[in-house]
Amino acid sequence: MKITRILNALLTLFTVLSFSACTKTVTQAVNQVYSATYTIKPTDWALDNSGLFYYKVDLSVPEIDNLVVQDGGVEVYLSFDGGTTFDAIPETISGITYNALHQAGTLTIGYYTESNIATPPPLPNGSVLAKVIILDGKPL
Repeated sequence: MKITRILNALLTLFTVLSFSACTKTVTQAVNQVYSATYTIKPTDWALDNSGLFYYKVDLSVPEIDNLVVQDGGVEVYLSFDGGTTFDAIPETISGITYNALHQAGTLTIGYYTESNIATPPPLPNGSVLAKVIILDGKPL
């Protein structure tokens, strides 16, 4: 009887210690999101010879590296009213289609007339703000 109590006490102690020693460790990596706003003046737009756009502007964005290109993402928003509102692109506004392409170090924003890429669209009257959001990513 005394041995049974000792064995039960040892078994209970062993069980309590075994389960209390188990801890789940979760390492959570937080990928970052970065943003910057660029001002595009009417004189910054250039004719595009690639056939993708009519006018384009290339922005130097060194934060877009190969890791962002491969596993992250880039979002672009344009403002035509000094930053009061921003439109996510791609977008068609008043018959003009805006789009963006990115590669390591460079973001290209371009636009063309929705109905015909060969039809020259008007240049913006004033500066356009381009908000660039860079999403740092990690492959699943």
